[in-house]
Amino acid sequence: MSNKIIIKLEHPYGVLMSKEQMKIEKVSSSISPLTLIKLLKVAENKINPRTAKFGPITKAIFETLDKSPELFWYKSKGLLLASTELRKLDRNRVELTFDKPEYEGIMDGGHNTLAIANFITTILMDHPLKTWDECKLFWDQNYDQILNAYEQMVKEEPERFAFTIPIEIIAPSLEDGAIEDFYNAIAEICAARNNNVQLKETARGNQEGYYDYLKTKLYNFSDSFNRKFFR
Repeated sequence: MSNKIIIKLEHPYGVLMSKEQMKIEKVSSSISPLTLIKLLKVAENKINPRTAKFGPITKAIFETLDKSPELFWYKSKGLLLASTELRKLDRNRVELTFDKPEYEGIMDGGHNTLAIANFITTILMDHPLKTWDECKLFWDQNYDQILNAYEQMVKEEPERFAFTIPIEIIAPSLEDGAIEDFYNAIAEICAARNNNVQLKETARGNQEGYYDYLKTKLYNFSDSFNRKFFR
């Protein structure tokens, strides 16, 4: 089953391209808590070399969402998503795919994501979440209940979830060679965006190993294709 999702962006967005001629697009905007609920149904965190768990950082985020949600958009870097397919739609919407969790999904902002998810399930269902794995399992098993409870509370207390979540999305452009640029750069981008907490060398090495394997496979496929059709 394809993990495609159409998400509504809360701020007007533009598509930025690198002046250095990298064929990778970047979109900056924001999403609502409802969109995050839907996003967590399909997006994984396996691309991120760090696994989020509840601690001082997530506790501080929870307190902001609870006491001063109007400041969250200013205080947080939000989420960084990676997808191999980004399709721009009308009405400030984009379509993303998350079929390959080793290099698609939540690249950075895992602690933000866990903190927001924990806030949502704690408020709606009195069910705190302590780790990313626990979060994903709970989402898989209770998605419809989370969605229904959220929609009901928004009708009764719309101010309870009155915050927006900053988001960035990176994806290959439609130019020839863009997917190669994406594969070549993804591990380094991910490591750099997670450098606010020192990464263990084994974690970074494992991530880079994924992409070395993918690059080899991609090169072999391209070489075979060229020899077959253009010899």
